Amino acid sequence: MGAAKAALEVLCRYFAVSLADRKITVNAISPGWVEDSVLNALPENVQTMIRDWHAGGWTPRRRLGNHTDIGDAVALLCSPASAWITGQVIDVDGGAALMDPHLPLDIQQPFRAKAAQK
Repeated sequence: MGAAKAALEVLCRYFAVSLADRKITVNAISPGWVEDSVLNALPENVQTMIRDWHAGGWTPRRRLGNHTDIGDAVALLCSPASAWITGQVIDVDGGAALMDPHLPLDIQQPFRAKAAQK
Protein backbone atom coordinates (compact mmCIF):
# COMPACT_ATOMS: atom_id res chain seq x y z
CA MET A 1 0.00 0.00 0.00
CA GLY A 2 2.78 2.44 0.90
CA ALA A 3 4.64 1.92 -2.38
CA ALA A 4 1.45 2.33 -4.42
CA LYS A 5 0.58 5.53 -2.59
CA ALA A 6 4.08 6.92 -3.15
CA ALA A 7 3.84 6.06 -6.85
CA LEU A 8 0.47 7.84 -7.08
CA GLU A 9 1.97 10.98 -5.54
CA VAL A 10 4.92 10.96 -7.96
CA LEU A 11 2.63 10.40 -10.96
CA CYS A 12 0.41 13.25 -9.82
CA ARG A 13 3.35 15.65 -9.84
CA TYR A 14 4.74 14.27 -13.11
CA PHE A 15 1.43 14.56 -14.96
CA ALA A 16 0.79 18.01 -13.49
CA VAL A 17 4.04 19.27 -15.01
CA SER A 18 3.54 17.41 -18.29
CA LEU A 19 -0.03 18.64 -18.83
CA ALA A 20 0.31 22.20 -17.54
CA ASP A 21 0.84 23.62 -21.06
CA ARG A 22 -2.56 22.20 -22.01
CA LYS A 23 -4.16 23.96 -19.02
CA ILE A 24 -4.93 20.60 -17.41
CA THR A 25 -4.52 20.34 -13.67
CA VAL A 26 -3.71 17.06 -11.97
CA ASN A 27 -4.28 16.52 -8.26
CA ALA A 28 -4.95 13.62 -5.93
CA ILE A 29 -6.95 13.20 -2.76
CA SER A 30 -5.63 11.20 0.16
CA PRO A 31 -8.65 10.46 2.33
CA GLY A 32 -8.44 9.67 6.00
CA TRP A 33 -10.58 7.09 7.75
CA VAL A 34 -14.09 7.20 6.33
CA GLU A 35 -17.25 5.57 7.62
CA ASP A 36 -18.65 2.80 5.38
CA SER A 37 -15.29 2.05 3.80
CA VAL A 38 -12.47 -0.45 4.21
CA LEU A 39 -12.81 0.34 7.91
CA ASN A 40 -15.87 -1.93 8.01
CA ALA A 41 -13.72 -4.89 6.92
CA LEU A 42 -11.57 -4.64 10.04
CA PRO A 43 -12.33 -6.60 13.20
CA GLU A 44 -15.01 -4.93 15.33
CA ASN A 45 -12.62 -4.17 18.20
CA VAL A 46 -10.22 -2.43 15.80
CA GLN A 47 -13.07 -0.39 14.30
CA THR A 48 -14.13 0.71 17.77
CA MET A 49 -10.57 1.62 18.70
CA ILE A 50 -10.16 3.76 15.55
CA ARG A 51 -13.51 5.51 16.07
CA ASP A 52 -12.76 6.17 19.75
CA TRP A 53 -9.28 7.39 18.91
CA HIS A 54 -10.66 9.96 16.46
CA ALA A 55 -13.53 11.03 18.72
CA GLY A 56 -11.07 11.39 21.59
CA GLY A 57 -9.25 14.18 19.82
CA TRP A 58 -6.47 12.61 17.81
CA THR A 59 -8.17 13.91 14.70
CA PRO A 60 -8.71 17.64 15.29
CA ARG A 61 -12.25 17.39 13.85
CA ARG A 62 -12.97 14.60 16.38
CA ARG A 63 -14.76 12.30 13.92
CA LEU A 64 -14.25 9.98 11.01
CA GLY A 65 -14.92 11.33 7.56
CA ASN A 66 -17.89 10.51 5.40
CA HIS A 67 -18.37 10.20 1.67
CA THR A 68 -19.68 13.76 1.44
CA ASP A 69 -16.42 15.09 2.92
CA ILE A 70 -14.44 13.36 0.19
CA GLY A 71 -16.95 14.32 -2.53
CA ASP A 72 -16.77 17.98 -1.52
CA ALA A 73 -13.00 17.93 -1.98
CA VAL A 74 -13.40 16.30 -5.39
CA ALA A 75 -16.01 18.92 -6.36
CA LEU A 76 -13.62 21.70 -5.34
CA LEU A 77 -10.80 20.25 -7.44
CA CYS A 78 -13.17 19.90 -10.42
CA SER A 79 -14.37 23.49 -10.15
CA PRO A 80 -12.88 26.58 -11.81
CA ALA A 81 -11.99 27.81 -8.31
CA SER A 82 -9.12 25.31 -8.24
CA ALA A 83 -7.55 26.31 -11.56
CA TRP A 84 -4.34 27.37 -9.82
CA ILE A 85 -4.01 24.13 -7.82
CA THR A 86 -1.98 21.44 -9.58
CA GLY A 87 0.40 18.65 -8.65
CA GLN A 88 -0.96 18.44 -5.12
CA VAL A 89 -1.93 15.51 -2.97
CA ILE A 90 -4.63 16.87 -0.68
CA ASP A 91 -5.17 15.20 2.69
CA VAL A 92 -8.92 15.10 3.29
CA ASP A 93 -8.78 13.67 6.76
CA GLY A 94 -10.16 16.12 9.30
CA GLY A 95 -6.63 17.15 10.24
CA ALA A 96 -5.33 13.65 11.00
CA ALA A 97 -2.29 14.26 8.77
CA LEU A 98 -1.29 17.01 11.17
CA MET A 99 -1.03 14.37 13.84
CA ASP A 100 1.19 11.33 13.56
CA PRO A 101 0.58 8.43 13.37
CA HIS A 102 -2.74 7.79 11.59
CA LEU A 103 -3.44 4.67 13.64
CA PRO A 104 -3.32 4.06 17.38
CA LEU A 105 0.00 2.59 18.40
CA ASP A 106 -1.78 -0.49 19.79
CA ILE A 107 -2.86 -1.40 16.26
CA GLN A 108 0.55 -0.71 14.73
CA GLN A 109 2.49 -3.04 16.98
CA PRO A 110 3.55 -6.18 15.13
CA PHE A 111 1.41 -9.14 16.09
CA ARG A 112 4.53 -11.20 16.61
CA ALA A 113 5.77 -8.84 19.30
CA LYS A 114 2.40 -9.04 21.07
CA ALA A 115 2.43 -12.83 20.86
CA ALA A 116 5.95 -12.93 22.32
CA GLN A 117 4.79 -10.89 25.31
CA LYS A 118 2.15 -13.49 26.28
